[in-house]
Amino acid sequence: MAQVECRFTFLDVLLEDEERGRDLHAGRARSAPPPLCLESLESPWSLEEAAVRSYVRSLPTVFAGPEVPRAVPVVPAPASAGSMGHPELCQRPCVHVAAGRNCEEGDACGFCHVPHSHAHKMDKRQRRIIQEMPKADFLHLALQLLKDKAETMQHRGTEVLFGILETEMHSEGTSVPEMTTPSRLPRALMRCMREASFSTVVGWAARKCTDDARIQLYGATQTLRNQATL
Repeated sequence: MAQVECRFTFLDVLLEDEERGRDLHAGRARSAPPPLCLESLESPWSLEEAAVRSYVRSLPTVFAGPEVPRAVPVVPAPASAGSMGHPELCQRPCVHVAAGRNCEEGDACGFCHVPHSHAHKMDKRQRRIIQEMPKADFLHLALQLLKDKAETMQHRGTEVLFGILETEMHSEGTSVPEMTTPSRLPRALMRCMREASFSTVVGWAARKCTDDARIQLYGATQTLRNQATL
């Protein structure tokens, strides 16, 4: 499109190409760019997210403290026949229940289903000391431990069991003053024996006795179990 301009008292007619060239040389644009509509670029999801963030920022800040993990409830295994007299007179712990598995025997299992407290176990050297101890010496030591446990736990009806051990102890013909005392044994061994249960000490003593006395000891221990309650 031609334009009329006054130049040096002369009238010049600028063609469209010349007008565009002058504008470019002057660094001007012929028209402003169209306004950018940001709202048209936003999706409904972004608008909703912005509204949620604004609401969250408006909420009061409350310090909740560290999150405490919830304890998982443990379902105890049903008491078994071997659990009678727990913890002093019961049988050995059931390996299935101790490993967290289900015992197929259930309440008929001959081993204990009740959790046991941790106790130090004898090592190979300590077991060898017991095996090499004379029969009368070990029975004297076991009898002392069993009497102390019976007094602490208030076990009743232990006279029969103690009588069996005393008979076996004196059957060797060894006098009591010559027998081994706890002070002459290693402290670690005495700690294991003191932490052991009543029935465990009876089992150790039974290994030193004759077959008849062993049967009598097991029978006396079972009688104590039947009289005891969990």
